[in-house]
Amino acid sequence: MTNTKLFQEMQDAVYPAPPEITIEVLIERALQQLLEGSPQEEAEALEDEVRAVTTFEDYTILSRDRGLVVRVMDGSEYSITITRRS
Repeated sequence: MTNTKLFQEMQDAVYPAPPEITIEVLIERALQQLLEGSPQEEAEALEDEVRAVTTFEDYTILSRDRGLVVRVMDGSEYSITITRRS
């Protein structure tokens, strides 16, 4: 193993690459910011990714829970369920 490769492996172990920002993370952060009334940075990032938002009822999901289905540009769908915690 060369010194350069060894150094790079040691550096990667100490300073790992930041995690990829996924759609799930963007949705989570945008909802948190919306509910907290803070600036909408993540919501702005989502504007280019979200194709449609539909309620469970309109999407005909049979559930006692309320929620949303979020469809993104690549065709993936994400469900957000709203449930009450006691």
